[in-house]
Amino acid sequence: MLRLILLFFTIIFFGSMNAQQYPFAKKWQEVEKLNLKGKTKSLQPLVDEIYTNAKSEKNAPNLIKALIYKSNIAVQTSDDENIVAETERAVLQEIAASSGVEKAVLHSILAELYFNYVQEQRYRIVNRTDLAEDGTGDFRTWGIARFLKEIDTHTQASLAEKNLLRQIKVEDFEILLEGEDKWRFLRPTMYDVLANRALNWYENHLFKNQEFDQNQVDSNIKSILYSLIEIHENDENKGALIMAILREIKFRFIENPHSPERFKVLQNLNNQYANDEWSSVILYEMAYYYTNLGEEENDYIEAVRIANQAIEKFPKSYGASKAKYLIETIEYPKLNFQTDGTFYANQHNPLYIYHQNVHKVFYRIYKLKLSDLPINIHGFQFDHKERKLKTTGELINYGELDLKQFTDYKMHSTKVPFQPLDGGNYVIVLANNTEFKGNLSNQLFQAAIISTQKDVNTRYN
Repeated sequence: MLRLILLFFTIIFFGSMNAQQYPFAKKWQEVEKLNLKGKTKSLQPLVDEIYTNAKSEKNAPNLIKALIYKSNIAVQTSDDENIVAETERAVLQEIAASSGVEKAVLHSILAELYFNYVQEQRYRIVNRTDLAEDGTGDFRTWGIARFLKEIDTHTQASLAEKNLLRQIKVEDFEILLEGEDKWRFLRPTMYDVLANRALNWYENHLFKNQEFDQNQVDSNIKSILYSLIEIHENDENKGALIMAILREIKFRFIENPHSPERFKVLQNLNNQYANDEWSSVILYEMAYYYTNLGEEENDYIEAVRIANQAIEKFPKSYGASKAKYLIETIEYPKLNFQTDGTFYANQHNPLYIYHQNVHKVFYRIYKLKLSDLPINIHGFQFDHKERKLKTTGELINYGELDLKQFTDYKMHSTKVPFQPLDGGNYVIVLANNTEFKGNLSNQLFQAAIISTQKDVNTRYN
């Protein structure tokens, strides 16, 4: 299915308009049906038809909508470079014929087309010799350096009329953004929309390239961030301002996110906006800081304390939802175990249990027949539907083990003398729940075949 990337515009012009003969609404419904069926290439003729009629009727909303579809179809089918080239030509033609907000949007669309094309085709482009100096302007001859230059050029062009874009409220547009409607007020002007698109590109690893002036990238990012902060400084709702400031802080400390100075800056910002609902996002960032210092230095207790502040102060806020998820991540149980490799028959053997947020484990011991091993050498398999481990072995024992309790939310290890077993092959299963249910990838339980030394001798003699 075609993914509409980052942004989708439909411009609504108020005022008189000639009656439309072409059924745009009906045609877009057909496009959506094909899109839902995943028939990306089948969209091309229909979108081209809409584009042609929109151009003929000078219908800017549908023309731009068609160009966005064409751009995304081109990226999704980028192995066919003729489609990409045709879309590029169409956008360039519209840029030449447009002005104002339309022109800014079209520059942003073209920058996105180049950006996404490079993302999809970088493996082919990275070793390409840049022949752009031949004057043809054919992107099929461009190397990475030329693509970055063009993305930058059109991105800057999209923001050139900053004063105009700052005056255009999103209420004058029907803009379909990814995410929930209730957060869209964080980008209340057209400058916000285009500026945040620009930041997404400049902050991407693609621009961390030695073929593009890194000082220029940093300067572009700073300029955009400072502009966003400036235009929202006097907003009654501080959401857009706080989010812009947080993004600027993140960029400022991008080389040293663990810096104590960064935490102080966040702390001061929180004090400044302590009574505002959006301070909950600042509290979340402060809590997250303590989870990203390195495993030894992480202070999960402090992270949970600060995250709970966000939840208690503003329980229905955006920051509270992020804080809840952070706490869930910190408190998530993890369980693993290892042995010394071989269990010796009829004596206690050490079991090394690695546990995080787990204070008691339950175990089951299954004995396998040698005839079971050729069928499944591991002796067990995980049923993803039931989220349970299944084994062909015979359950011979089960029980529970108490572990030392820790309240720091970190991984700890406990050495347990495991019960003696007769010679043979065994599957030992550990879980933090009596039903032995879990998610194998998250290691809520672990299992291993234990071949005792006696059995090994028997099998090889």
